[in-house]
Amino acid sequence: MKILLDANISWRLITTLKIHFDVVLHVDDIGLSQPAKDSEIWNYAKTENAIILTNDDDFQLFLIS
Repeated sequence: MKILLDANISWRLITTLKIHFDVVLHVDDIGLSQPAKDSEIWNYAKTENAIILTNDDDFQLFLIS
C-alpha cells in the first residue's frame, strides 16, 4: 500500500510509517509544483494508487466544484 503525505503532514513521519506501509512519499518529493494544488495531489495519488494523508479540512472541496 502506498501513502502520500500532504504538505501539512511532516516528512519526518516517513520513517515511522514505512514500518507499516510498503511506500511512503511526501508531496514535496514527488515533483509537483510548489505548493502543489489539491487537484494535482489527487491526480498523482489516483495515478499511483496511493492513499492521501492530509490535515486539510477542505481537501475534497475541489472535487465538488
